[in-house]
Amino acid sequence: MSNGRKTITTFAPAKINFFLEVLSRRDDGYHNLRSIVMPVSVYDLIEIELREGKNLLFDYSEKSTIPLEELQVARNGDNLAVKAAKEFLRETGISKGFRIRLEKHIPVGSGMGGGSADAAAVLHCLNMLCNAGFDIEKLRMIGAKLGSDIPALTHGGAALIEGKGEIVTPLNIAKESGENKRWWLVILYPHFHVSTKDIYSRHTLSLTHDDEKYKRIICSVEKGDIRGAVGNLKNDLQETVFRKYPVIKIILEKMREAGALDAMVSGSGSSVFGLANDKQHAEDVAERLRKVFGMSIWLRVAHTLPDGVMAAHGPLEA
Repeated sequence: MSNGRKTITTFAPAKINFFLEVLSRRDDGYHNLRSIVMPVSVYDLIEIELREGKNLLFDYSEKSTIPLEELQVARNGDNLAVKAAKEFLRETGISKGFRIRLEKHIPVGSGMGGGSADAAAVLHCLNMLCNAGFDIEKLRMIGAKLGSDIPALTHGGAALIEGKGEIVTPLNIAKESGENKRWWLVILYPHFHVSTKDIYSRHTLSLTHDDEKYKRIICSVEKGDIRGAVGNLKNDLQETVFRKYPVIKIILEKMREAGALDAMVSGSGSSVFGLANDKQHAEDVAERLRKVFGMSIWLRVAHTLPDGVMAAHGPLEA
């Protein structure tokens, strides 16, 4: 079962939703969606070690930057990284011992898919460590059993998501767009957790959907045209988030006042992101926001990973 490697360490990138429509409720309790996501350069770090015995061990690295009390939220029950490992081992029938160590940097309950990113990374790592030979479609199928964001993050690049998240269509980024393929962002997390389940339960379905905006945002992603995204961002959950957490609306307004090209809540919140022309513009926006919210606020300048993160799911070199 092994390819000789005993330990694999990999990045687990967060995601940002640049478009999210909630189309209908499903009989299974989920919702049908159409969403456009890209991974971004905010990472957790996953290390998986093959061990003697048959136990599956999990712990957080002391290098984690997320406070312990927030990590305890993720530890309650089995977090998604552990659930992904158990599901993978069930699928393969492999009975070996593993230790998962998670260095956590993506805030919990931020709408950036941190737990899903960790699960996707675990699936890739175990696939290599166990030499299972599963293709991406098989890994996505495993991930879909555990969470709606996991299939897209298992794919690893810019993608269109449909169904409850299990239908993933990769978006093709034009090669000629070069360095401009990267979209620079400012991401602010307000240091509190938002429950995805709670937001969806409060959400009132819209009777209309914006097909034109949907087409324009796909076109701008494929062309690497961040200015084409301005005015075409959409998140059906945003107003629901604002009603429960008015401070998030204030943060979004301050993001725009600080000079972001456009701004929106990611997923079900609580994080807000702003678009920037380039790295320098993003850093300028971030500096203005720090003057408003203070130096202790969780604030990151990041960029999209339009070519995907599949290479990052391989072992990191020392």
